[in-house]
Amino acid sequence: MTLTRGEESDALMALRLYGKDAQMIVCMEELAELVQALAKEMRASRRSDRSRHIEDIEHIAEEMADVEIITNQIRCIFDVEFGEERFHALVRDKKEAKLRRFRRRLDAAELRRAQNVREGDACS
Repeated sequence: MTLTRGEESDALMALRLYGKDAQMIVCMEELAELVQALAKEMRASRRSDRSRHIEDIEHIAEEMADVEIITNQIRCIFDVEFGEERFHALVRDKKEAKLRRFRRRLDAAELRRAQNVREGDACS
């Protein structure tokens, strides 16, 4: 993911002002807040109060925005420490490998589901 000049400038300024360790802690906190918002939505989805559901989704969107902002700062930390091109290539390669593995699992799950459907039809 390429940052805009403004995003990169903001990230670098935050790192200068607060330091690497502080921003890594903020990242962990923001990730935890997203986890909490997702858990709240899962619990709330069992309720019938639609307005609360909308509020929960808005909260998830807010936490996702916070996570994206702080992960940009983390990216800048390692761009500086590891070299921007090297780090971006490393992240890209890891992401592609994980997506390939995920797609294989999806394909296998879809195949199992199709087989179960066929087996269910045969039993009828």
